[in-house]
Amino acid sequence: MEQGSRKNCGIMSDVEFSDDVRAYSTRRGRSPRTTSQSAAQGRRSLADINHPLALACLLAYECQEHDPTVLAAALLHDTVEDTGTTFEENLRRVFGSQVAAIIREVTDDKSLPKAERKRLQIERAAHASRGAKLVKLADKSAPAGPDSFSAS
Repeated sequence: MEQGSRKNCGIMSDVEFSDDVRAYSTRRGRSPRTTSQSAAQGRRSLADINHPLALACLLAYECQEHDPTVLAAALLHDTVEDTGTTFEENLRRVFGSQVAAIIREVTDDKSLPKAERKRLQIERAAHASRGAKLVKLADKSAPAGPDSFSAS
């Protein structure tokens, strides 16, 4: 896997980056999530990172996908849509061009109406890379929300 400046840090760098970016950005127009108990201590709840973790776990354990590029893209797949992260400045530089390319393929242009975004997803699906197809299918299959990932 081609990587940027986080060489040899492994998949946990992807989790930490995704969680850090979500912590200091707004998600779909809302403030960063905190639980009432942890807010006083400045910690976030796991709600925003659970969905990407569920995707990576679905791919790794259920689909037996072991390509670190695909797993990293799964962990980071919503980062551009949900935060101010950019492909060039953040994802490509930090995680490499292969991870950024998959994320670019699965990222919707939020400036378009929802119906147009969905139409483009269908149109582009047949021509997507293997990694993008896996991430997109897992995204449609994995649960979303605060209870989407369980360590048990």
